[in-house]
Amino acid sequence: MHPACGIYLINLDRSPDRLETQREQFAKLGLSFERVEAVDGSGLTFPHPDLDEKGFLRRHGKTINPNELGCTLSHMRAIRMFGDSNNDFAVILEDDADLADDFEQVVEAAIAQANRWDMVKLNQRHSGMPLTVSQLTPDYSLVTYLAKQSGAVGYLINRKAAQQYIKNLLPMRVPYDHEFDRGHAYGLRVFGVLPPVVKDNLAAGSTIGYGYVSDTTGEKPVTKPRKLPRYKRIPAYIYRSSEALLRFFTAGKNAIAARFG
Repeated sequence: MHPACGIYLINLDRSPDRLETQREQFAKLGLSFERVEAVDGSGLTFPHPDLDEKGFLRRHGKTINPNELGCTLSHMRAIRMFGDSNNDFAVILEDDADLADDFEQVVEAAIAQANRWDMVKLNQRHSGMPLTVSQLTPDYSLVTYLAKQSGAVGYLINRKAAQQYIKNLLPMRVPYDHEFDRGHAYGLRVFGVLPPVVKDNLAAGSTIGYGYVSDTTGEKPVTKPRKLPRYKRIPAYIYRSSEALLRFFTAGKNAIAARFG
């Protein structure tokens, strides 16, 4: 891996099997990583100083899942570790990341074009309306997404992005993967890699559980739907619509700057 780039792997203490799988994967690729002890959302108590609950309800239209806050805090911990290091770049991975065989070469190719970006998403969950900006390798392209491209299983950041995240992403107002790629809000140039070099290991399952909210006291079963009634989700619809427009125009502007700037 590029000598100025560290790899930070987020892993829960209660998921040693995932950690072992990652160790095997990295050994095959000849790479190393620094483990980041994930924040276990099931152990958090509410209200929490790192959660803007009213803002979350207004923007997301759902009640809080404690594991979503745990996820955000885990990524922030990884970013702070990067900030405290001597590295210029960081790859941040969740422990269900499945890496392509040419992962290292593509990351190094992206770093060779570091003047174009502040954050590069290495995974892909949706189409996202990609627009090619440049060629990284014969098989991979640097793209900008004109539409939402959720997921935070793997991404590459520079120090500018880290500083903006540390400054702005807490208290949490929406889940992490809805927030960290809002380049228009933080003055960051957000791009992606196609095809993705990081995929979600779906067989590993999710440690977040998006559909329902758990009772943090442990006294009630997980049965409460998270979505607010439709009329209470109107602010969320407005927020998402404005975000979609801002994302579209900012991505287009970044694509033009990256190509001709």
